[in-house]
Amino acid sequence: MQLFEKFDIHEEDLVTIPVSKEYLNWQLELFDSGIPAIELTSAATYNNGIRISDEEFSEEDNSLFEKAKNAGRISSFIPASGAASRMFKKLEVFVSEHQNIDIHSLRKFADSGDKEAEYVLKFVENINSFAFFPTLKQTLGAKGIDTDDILKSGDVRELVCRVISNSGLGLSNMPKGVIEFHKKDSSRLTPLHEHVYEALEFMTDEAGNLNMHFTVSPEHRVMFRNLYQDIKRTDKMSGINLDISFSIQKKGTDTIALDLNKNALRDEQGNIMFRPGGHGALLENLNDLRADIVVIKNVDNVSPDELKKLNIKYKKMLITQLLKFEQKIFHYLELIHEPNVDNKLIDEIKAFCIDELDIQRNDYPDNLTIEAKVLYYTRLLNRPLRVCGMVKNEGDPGGGPFRVKEQIGESLQIVEASQINTSDPKQKNIMENSTHFNPVELVCSLRNFRGKNFNLLEFRDKNTAFISKKSKMGKELYALELPGLWNGAMAKWNTLFFEIPKATFNPVKEVNDLLKPSHRY
Repeated sequence: MQLFEKFDIHEEDLVTIPVSKEYLNWQLELFDSGIPAIELTSAATYNNGIRISDEEFSEEDNSLFEKAKNAGRISSFIPASGAASRMFKKLEVFVSEHQNIDIHSLRKFADSGDKEAEYVLKFVENINSFAFFPTLKQTLGAKGIDTDDILKSGDVRELVCRVISNSGLGLSNMPKGVIEFHKKDSSRLTPLHEHVYEALEFMTDEAGNLNMHFTVSPEHRVMFRNLYQDIKRTDKMSGINLDISFSIQKKGTDTIALDLNKNALRDEQGNIMFRPGGHGALLENLNDLRADIVVIKNVDNVSPDELKKLNIKYKKMLITQLLKFEQKIFHYLELIHEPNVDNKLIDEIKAFCIDELDIQRNDYPDNLTIEAKVLYYTRLLNRPLRVCGMVKNEGDPGGGPFRVKEQIGESLQIVEASQINTSDPKQKNIMENSTHFNPVELVCSLRNFRGKNFNLLEFRDKNTAFISKKSKMGKELYALELPGLWNGAMAKWNTLFFEIPKATFNPVKEVNDLLKPSHRY
């Protein structure tokens, strides 16, 4: 209890906490000792970790892909629990600071160079271009409110509030996955629609089965399920056995909140406050799926039909590359477990690890016995595999591909800026000279060469969590973020990076992103 007491946690508190005592102790140890920054050795660049894929599929590639697809090996995992509050944050802040503002005043602000006003003006002037506009009119009409009257009045605040608050559509309180992003003929399509329709083109097996998984918030589960049932009834899904499963982030993965004095933060009832531990907590959801090959993508990175062809082409490329390397890895693991293994095979496997898998280590067992070498290469190869698409960095925020120093060499990792010690000039220089960033296009192999699922929790680096400043219920706090799902949660996976075109990356981080050409086909 000594460590607990240091953070103002007492025996009686442990009765009500939503996590295990051991897990809480681990969290407090990190707060107490601090978390060392990741040490970069270099950015992953062309010929230094980033590979260029072939533009065209060979007949052999296509056969490999079709075999896996038709066997029902491929499914998807899409984190969709985030609310859309950040998507509408700029609108919300502006109208809260300008209680009475009409369109003419807004234009004056914008003409004076006010960037926030320019942003809001773009939203207001293009309001009827958003896919959700007809639903806004319908929703307000049901309440006896004419949307055209609001537009004619030029009341900017009322228009924005009717979009984002519960007095209208309430989009700021909804999950991104169910907001209408795109228009197609008379249909209005959400990210859930778009993910399903894209997956339909490359994941459906020969029996017509299509399996997908979304992580959602408990309060939004019914909303997603209802939309799922609507999608199943669309003409596009005729003859398709669509199976979408949903899960929520486990309360047992929540992390403690500390006040700025590093004491446990408490609510009005005196209970210790916990908060979701970030998307790294979803490793447990992914592990529970017991899936084979899984495609991971962010819920807001969707494209209309006109761009899906390109997305699908590179998705198939990433899957095929994964299958090729998986096939080679499984082949070597089978050979190494046969009798009479010799050093010729061991040397061949070593060359494969270094030259093809890009595993750079300084502890290769050249002078050990055959038995010790077999054990070493089994451990090295028998682990989850991921192939990650990377796009050229043109100033977009997000993590990137780097080589990271380890005790036994270095490894390829996806690293967030918050994990890097930017006060170190060398580390800052490496980060600033990176050429690619992570759009979250991952294809993962989750079963071993015997067909058994890995326990993914064994292949994370728990010490790559990070501490950040947050706020909750108006209180500033320190929060512990678990190792990110594609960061430290996959730190001990075998990893390959392939460049994919920037055009495959069309995220919607802010509402005005929906006005970009890539979303307005």
